[in-house]
Amino acid sequence: MNTFAHIVLIAFAPLAGCLFRVLSLQWALAVTVVGGHLYLPVLKIPLTGLPDYTKSMAISAALLLGLLIRAESLPRQQPLRWWDALFLTWILSLPISYLANGYPAYNAFSALFDRMMIWGAPYWIGRAAFPSTASIGILLRCLVLGSLTYIPLALWEIRMSPQLHTQIYGAFQHTFLQTIRWGGFRPIVFMAHPLHLALWFAITLLAAIRLKKHLSGVPAWYKRAWWLAPGFALMLLLCKSLGPLALGLTAAASLSIRSCRSLLALAIIAGATYLLGRIFFDEAVYQWVLPWLDYLPADRAQSIQFRMDNERLLLARAWEQPFFGFVKEGFRTITVDGEVQNRVVADSLWIVAFGTTGLLGLISLYGTMLTAAVRGHFHKDRYARDEIQILSTIVAVLALDTIANGQPSPFAIVCMGAVLGHSTKPSPNPLACGPATKASRASNRLRPRHRPATSS
Repeated sequence: MNTFAHIVLIAFAPLAGCLFRVLSLQWALAVTVVGGHLYLPVLKIPLTGLPDYTKSMAISAALLLGLLIRAESLPRQQPLRWWDALFLTWILSLPISYLANGYPAYNAFSALFDRMMIWGAPYWIGRAAFPSTASIGILLRCLVLGSLTYIPLALWEIRMSPQLHTQIYGAFQHTFLQTIRWGGFRPIVFMAHPLHLALWFAITLLAAIRLKKHLSGVPAWYKRAWWLAPGFALMLLLCKSLGPLALGLTAAASLSIRSCRSLLALAIIAGATYLLGRIFFDEAVYQWVLPWLDYLPADRAQSIQFRMDNERLLLARAWEQPFFGFVKEGFRTITVDGEVQNRVVADSLWIVAFGTTGLLGLISLYGTMLTAAVRGHFHKDRYARDEIQILSTIVAVLALDTIANGQPSPFAIVCMGAVLGHSTKPSPNPLACGPATKASRASNRLRPRHRPATSS
């Protein structure tokens, strides 16, 4: 990476703090998390005695700095619920694993700092700053606007090959071979992997569909932009990533087509069933999946089988200490025929969580994500259900993606916190306290006016 990449990553937090002087709190937070995820370089700056300073760390630092500047603008907080304790268990699971494996307290403190910055800060900010339907609308609009700026960059890389990160920040952020697909290129722009960009366009498609159906509070140009949802659907197709494409279209169908509303629920049930099967009945699931790979393209089938073979080795290692795991340094130490295998690949978040923090971390993490994924569909407030439902749908898509891929972005964690931090109390009918309607004005004109009595 060049010097410019280091300067951008280090200067992002103070520069983002300027936004909180000119924008409202919710808009500044949304622009910071979306803009940072889209445009910061994929870079790790080593810090002595602390976790590496990465893109996610820079975004969390910027969000916390903004809250220090505008702390008085925070809405009234909702009381803590049981899912907040579940998420706190996920935060503490890695430090507990370090202590259980005999590491000194310093390692546990470093792990706690890493979890608080990568997971805790975005979750708490989403819970604290986006508790209302209006603030969630800001988050969704910022998602759409940020993705609009990404369309020309992604189209350029599809045509010219993924080179923007190399040209601006001085190095390619991943393996170039994985950007070649179907006789062309998959765009990656400034993200860590082409799959991340495809998943981003998938959740943007969902936001565009929902905002187009419920246009209250959106600007006038958006009401005339009929091409937004088809445009994002086309970009999702051009990203040439089968998993995000299937998740995005399934979620879009469940939101748009009445007869397909149960598709996403079935996908969540299928994902949870697969996850439980891999953990407790791995051999049976492995033998059941193998025949289905024959129906996929050869390269995709080989990729899935390679991933499952590595996960089988990691699962066997994780079950040697199932309650607290082997922390980051120990869970990939796999011994096969007396030789240590150092090239074991762990792509999926669930196997990383199980291997490093055991069942304690795995249950707490996926329990929180599953709660956020379904909460919006059973919300008591019928006037806020649409906004919470789309945010829950986005969390569900991102959670399902972690079954095959790695850690979610700070935006995903903010969305999870926003869903779980929304008030459960039904709000009053907005018509009751809104502007007077024509009928109410007519009835008011028919009422006699009360004049003060005059003394004779």
